[in-house]
Amino acid sequence: MLPLVLLLPLALAGTPEVTVTRPRGVALSQLPFYDPSGPFRCLDGSGSIAFHWVNDDYCDCKDGSDEPGTPACPNGRFHCTNAGHRPRSVPAAHVNDGVCDCCDGTDEWGSGAGCENTCREQGRQEREERLRSAALAREGFALRQRLVQEAAEGKRQKQARLESLQEARRELEQRLGALRAAKEAAEGPEQAARAELRRKWEEQRAAAAAAAQDGARADEAFTELDGTGTDG
Repeated sequence: MLPLVLLLPLALAGTPEVTVTRPRGVALSQLPFYDPSGPFRCLDGSGSIAFHWVNDDYCDCKDGSDEPGTPACPNGRFHCTNAGHRPRSVPAAHVNDGVCDCCDGTDEWGSGAGCENTCREQGRQEREERLRSAALAREGFALRQRLVQEAAEGKRQKQARLESLQEARRELEQRLGALRAAKEAAEGPEQAARAELRRKWEEQRAAAAAAAQDGARADEAFTELDGTGTDG
């Protein structure tokens, strides 16, 4: 049995549309391993088979790589091209099971499930969602930047206010120092006069005390002398 093939139109940028022939269920990235000019070698290296056994609905390779487009191998993988949306791979056992696993419906090529190709619509919705997410991310980034700028501006204002208060404090301290110096300069002569007055008062008191003491001694001496004269 000849392998089932898939004709995939490709529109490359700047080139006319071309058609790539490949076994059904094979991703373009694996196409070099499916060369019909020679035998097919199982991708796990477990053996090789004639190429026309690929997709013959019989599992020859242990890894199921010879049946990417049929449900013969439970461990095989079917590649959904999903043009207009994201490609994906599904278990090959799900091929032709009546359930549309690929948005392009290629996994149900022989079941008659009548899968509609919804890839373009799903791709459009996903792109719109990505655009919304990107817009939200940009808005969030802009908001964050604005908050950062506002915080930086607030910090600068607080720093300027602090520096202004510190400068005002230094000026007040300088004025207070000048006032203290002026007060000390004004009080200096008065304090000196008070000190001189107190010194003189202390001297006078000391002189008065000394005079009183001398008077007392004179009285004592006179008394002694007077007594001596009487006794004679």
